[in-house]
Amino acid sequence: MKPLKKISIILRQIGFDPFEALLFLRGLPRYIFLCFKLYSNSHGWAIRFFPILTDRYKRAGSINSQYFIQDLYFAKKILRSKPTRHLDIGSRVDGFVSHLLVFMDVEVLDIRPLESNIQGLVFRQFDIISKENIKHIGRYPSVSCLHTIEHFGLGRYGDKYDLDGWAKGLSNILELIEHEGLFYLSTPIGFRRIEFNAHRIFDPKEIISFVCNQGFSLVSFEYLDDNNKIESKVEVDFFKITYGCGFFIFKKHI
Repeated sequence: MKPLKKISIILRQIGFDPFEALLFLRGLPRYIFLCFKLYSNSHGWAIRFFPILTDRYKRAGSINSQYFIQDLYFAKKILRSKPTRHLDIGSRVDGFVSHLLVFMDVEVLDIRPLESNIQGLVFRQFDIISKENIKHIGRYPSVSCLHTIEHFGLGRYGDKYDLDGWAKGLSNILELIEHEGLFYLSTPIGFRRIEFNAHRIFDPKEIISFVCNQGFSLVSFEYLDDNNKIESKVEVDFFKITYGCGFFIFKKHI
């Protein structure tokens, strides 16, 4: 992640967005000019102040983010496979899960609370790192966990600190998949590190080895590079990638 973007994320947490502030100041002179123009001839409309000064400098939307590309990528894969039931752990409800709800019901587990009356969405607040918890969950032919395992055990979302939390949580998820079931996984990739307490970045070969050693085979692996371009070369030096995203699909054989 670029340093300026990281600084911006930190500042937004204390209520200050430097980029929004700059755009606001950029738009202020034009807004004042238009206010005078409006007041000089309002055609009988009552006038109240509600300045929105940054939108005119922004694009129509963001279609080049990891989340946008990832959510569409996996939603298409699951649409083609047509599973009878699907379980998701911790993915974006307002992105990936909402895509799936268009054509199927989805059960969602997340350590954070969620109140919902959305038809087809079954939600349970759940700590996936707990081995005891998964005894009370059924088995599914289709399971997803997108951009989530990198957070397990870092305490960012109120979970307990556990440096091995990613491995414990991932092992528990794998137990929830039926024989011949499919597992859809994404996580940041690049040179292996922890950016505390935001996330981990994995070597994708470590993820592949970890899952395959628990009775799975790799169906496909593609990834986003630092420019959010989809690649499929496994034999590359992932140490040179700063913050990519791996797209994994596994099949269970035990």
